Amino acid sequence: MEKGQQSSSEDELDRFMKMINDKVANKEPERPEKRHENIRDDIENMDDQETFYKYLEEHPVDTSAAIEEYDSEGELINVIKPKIMPLEPVDHSKIEYKTFEKKFFKPHGDIVNMSQDLIDKIRYEMSISIQGANVAPVVSFAYFNFDEILMESIRNHGYTTPTAIQAQGLPVVLSGHDMIGIAQTGSGKTATYLIPMLVHVGSQPKLGKDDGPIALIVAPTRELCQQIEKETGRLRGSRKFSVSMHI
Repeated sequence: MEKGQQSSSEDELDRFMKMINDKVANKEPERPEKRHENIRDDIENMDDQETFYKYLEEHPVDTSAAIEEYDSEGELINVIKPKIMPLEPVDHSKIEYKTFEKKFFKPHGDIVNMSQDLIDKIRYEMSISIQGANVAPVVSFAYFNFDEILMESIRNHGYTTPTAIQAQGLPVVLSGHDMIGIAQTGSGKTATYLIPMLVHVGSQPKLGKDDGPIALIVAPTRELCQQIEKETGRLRGSRKFSVSMHI
């Protein structure tokens, strides 16, 4: 390249750069009110949670006796000051509780004389698997010797013979054992604990003033609470038991 051509190219580049620099120098600063035209709302604007945190910072809450609520992700979503303070801890060792009967099942001779092979066969046919106490399954409600009111309620409920969870669960619970039962939906799990509960409640003396409930059922959802209350009412039959649901 000749010297004159190189000098000409450099002059053109210098002029171009000078023009750019002049434009930048003469450009007016952008006014703040115009910035919103290119703002990403999802980044710049605060979401509901951020707004809540900002509100808490500006309005401090006395949390000395407050209840904090968290969402499923463990994030704080609300702070509530309770209207009623929690009850004081109870020292049960200082309370003399009345003894009560836990064993209501006296096995029939047919159940007592069942061989282990027959017990295993029944469990196999009903797909029953157990751990712990080897309580034999019972395949007929007649072996439980329930009173006529409860038997009528069971029949009206549509049960002719115990389901798998009932055949194994009822004798376990009515024998005074603790039990964790797992079975499919619609397999009769609810009746498996409601029937022993009704037997237990029916054997207790009449409640006096300030006495609490005899039996307590804890369920995880409102819908399940309503279902259990309905099932309890149906199995209760003509018994004068009070059933109360608290959600």
